[in-house]
Amino acid sequence: MAEDMGVVSDGIISIFQKAFSEISKSSTISEREHWIKLANKHIRLINRAILNSDVTHGTFVKLQTNLSHLKRFRMLVKKIFNEHVGGGGESLKEKRSGRVKWEDIQSSFARRIRTGVIINLKHIDVEQFFEDAYFLFKNRITRILKKKGPVKVNSVFCGEYIKNNNNQSMSEFKYFHSKNVVIDHGSELKNWFQQHIKDIIFNKLSEFQERDSGWALRGIVNLEININKFEIGNGSSFIELPHQIAKKMACINIKNNDNACFAWSIVSALYPIHSGNNTNRTSSYPHFSQVLNLKDIEMPMKLNKITRFEKLNNISINVYTLEKKKKKSKFNVVPARLTNDKMDRHVNLLLIQNEYHVKPKKYGSLETDEDETEITYHYCWIKNLSRLLSSQVSKNDHKLFFCDRCLNHFTSQEKVNAHRVECVEMKNECKISFSKEKFIQFKDYVFKEKIPFVIYADFESLLLPFQEKKDLNSSRYQKHVAYSAGYYVKCSYDDSLSHFKGYRGPDCMEWFSKQMEDEALLIQSKIKNIIPMNENINLNDATENCHICEKPFRDNDKITRDHNHFNGDFRGFAHAQCNLLYKKTFVVPVVFHNFSGMIVI
Repeated sequence: MAEDMGVVSDGIISIFQKAFSEISKSSTISEREHWIKLANKHIRLINRAILNSDVTHGTFVKLQTNLSHLKRFRMLVKKIFNEHVGGGGESLKEKRSGRVKWEDIQSSFARRIRTGVIINLKHIDVEQFFEDAYFLFKNRITRILKKKGPVKVNSVFCGEYIKNNNNQSMSEFKYFHSKNVVIDHGSELKNWFQQHIKDIIFNKLSEFQERDSGWALRGIVNLEININKFEIGNGSSFIELPHQIAKKMACINIKNNDNACFAWSIVSALYPIHSGNNTNRTSSYPHFSQVLNLKDIEMPMKLNKITRFEKLNNISINVYTLEKKKKKSKFNVVPARLTNDKMDRHVNLLLIQNEYHVKPKKYGSLETDEDETEITYHYCWIKNLSRLLSSQVSKNDHKLFFCDRCLNHFTSQEKVNAHRVECVEMKNECKISFSKEKFIQFKDYVFKEKIPFVIYADFESLLLPFQEKKDLNSSRYQKHVAYSAGYYVKCSYDDSLSHFKGYRGPDCMEWFSKQMEDEALLIQSKIKNIIPMNENINLNDATENCHICEKPFRDNDKITRDHNHFNGDFRGFAHAQCNLLYKKTFVVPVVFHNFSGMIVI
């Protein structure tokens, strides 16, 4: 029954979506009260299903997400109700509580401390929504840190996307996840939120926009915040290596019965056994307390405490972990922690865990890579990095030589040594991946087409004196206050639609936001219309090459006449398949001078 409820809840959300569309246009007080009561009833129903322990992880996630949608619906209907009863809408200067709202969500995950959704009530701009969301996030995290200590937090951003398909609009909820990352008492919450939630979500939104051509963000729904118990980063009791890794015979996995697997792994590297079958026994090595300085070091070892161990023992340490790529027990080795200063005595460790889960297949899916079962960790010594990594990058049996910082590979140790000089200087902490294909060619022909509209914008501001203490070592003494705004709309197919507008005044940001709404409506009216081809072109006059892919036509190729849907101009002859991929662009970038990202309308 609870499993079925996952599917049923999807249908409930669809009904409430349609209902809200009608309620927001026109409805009586009794109708709004009726739908609020229905929402309360279904919220209780889904809460009971969530508490059922016999459902799968995927059903838990679906129920939890649909519960947040129902609470948002109830909140929006109440807002409409209050505005009508109160005699009008709120001003642009309304309080934050009128723009965003935190709602707690029922959860049955074992490691979950709290789940909440920050519901969007008014924002149309993602940047402004995240600014308001941060303050609600900060208040909850600060209180939980005082009670629970360090926690792990991940988030899920939900947006409603719209796509025109065969002149019909379709909309879907799309979900964008950030990973679990630790927050402790030393974390600067604003920087943490920017780095681990806002930047991650913004990058995924941008990648999704580029990858799934045609989808455009219609509205901001919510930001889900999941606060979990802190358990990651500690190597503890013994765990068997995954079979794929064990058969490479590249690691020494000590069978310890304490929480000191980190120390035993270091000892196995410093005092290696070159023969015999006892390499995984603690009795084959000196006890770690006799050969290592562990003053004020607690076991199991946390990743962020390794730096202190390095200084006490004059040993540099890199830690790698396994990333599950497919459901067939396939793993990739990726860096988890890299030393800042490689010493003569250097050890590479592999941090393994008792369970692994496959990452989401694509952005926008409800599926998440965060599982709620308890995860335990264990350190092993990597005695042969080349043997561990070679099959990850090549099917050949030839030995490869790896940079243990960025994991790029070379054919000789001399080349690795030459590369390492620059790699260390740049403090490179990532691997540059190259295509496995022998030949690379351009295939995304849709990106050859010019976008129909682009907006270039800029603000001018005054630097005013300002005093705010950030922490013991820094303070803010100036702030930018915008006093004028301007933008230029450039149309690629009809220059008569290009225009400039500007405004000067203390409310220039509100003016700009309103102008973007107006421009979006104007541009949408132009983009949605398809202008038929304005001249009669004979297929017998086809050129030798497709004007899109620039490859020659073959005898059995289907040739079509390609034209600009915005003005009707004939563009050239094309393969039928190329012409289908040459889609209209429904995204309008708003580009700012000296801005780190881009706004899309």
